[in-house]
Amino acid sequence: MTCAYCNREAKMTAEHVWSSAILRLFEPDAPLTFDEEREKAHERDPVLRDLCGECNRGLSTADAEAARFASTYCMTELARGRRLAFDVGLVRLWAVKTAADMERFAGKKGNDWWKNHLAALRSRSRSPTLNRSARRTRRSRRRTAGRRRARRRPRSRD
Repeated sequence: MTCAYCNREAKMTAEHVWSSAILRLFEPDAPLTFDEEREKAHERDPVLRDLCGECNRGLSTADAEAARFASTYCMTELARGRRLAFDVGLVRLWAVKTAADMERFAGKKGNDWWKNHLAALRSRSRSPTLNRSARRTRRSRRRTAGRRRARRRPRSRD
C-alpha cells in the first residue's frame, strides 16, 4: 500500500485517530469510542492503516507534546496570568495530524485540505508555515520582556 503522507510503498502501520495518551488522559476508563457518522461504537481506539512506520513514528513527538500540553494546562484550573510554556509548532502539527486522521477515518470524498500540509507531516517536525507563528510569538515575548526591564530601571536624576 501507499503511505498517505509520503506516498511510498511500504507496510502500513496502525495510526490512532486520536492519540491514545490524550484519550486516556480525559477518559482513563473509557472502554469505547464512538463513531457517530457510522453509528458505531469501537471497543478500542479507532485506527487507520494508511501510514508507513516511519511517518507514524516520526509524528510521535507531536503526540507527546500535545499530551504534555493537555495534562499540564487542560486538567486543572490555571492561575490568572500564568505563562504557558509549550512548543507551539508541535501542538499545531498534532492538531493538523489529528484533523487529517479524522478526515481520512470518516472517508468523505473531497476532504483533502490536509494535503496542503503534507510538507509538515512528512518532515516530522514543524514546517516553515507552522514555525512562522512560533517565531513571531518568541520575538513578541522578547520584546515584552525588554519593555518590562526598561520600566524597572530607575531613572537617574541629574
